[in-house]
Amino acid sequence: MTVEGDLDAALLPEFQLLLDRALTISSHAVVIDLSAVQFLSAEAASTLGPAQERAAGNRLELSVIAGSRAVERALEITGMRALTRPGGPSTGIPAPVALPS
Repeated sequence: MTVEGDLDAALLPEFQLLLDRALTISSHAVVIDLSAVQFLSAEAASTLGPAQERAAGNRLELSVIAGSRAVERALEITGMRALTRPGGPSTGIPAPVALPS
């Protein structure tokens, strides 16, 4: 799934809904591409922990492409930095989902 713009409290419910959907319909892996995100709130970054646990329970790989230093910092502060992988825009995702910016 691809996220663009700011991922803050206003978009958090929609992000969680789309993430839940991605974890339900994916068969092997979920890649969250945050390379076009300008701001990632700590609250939004923290949702990745429970998502990682759910993915593991469903035998899915969950990874994040951070992109900007601001996103990397939010992931670092919340302990979610370990989910990141190098790269550009995600590939291999059957149906990318973009949040409105």
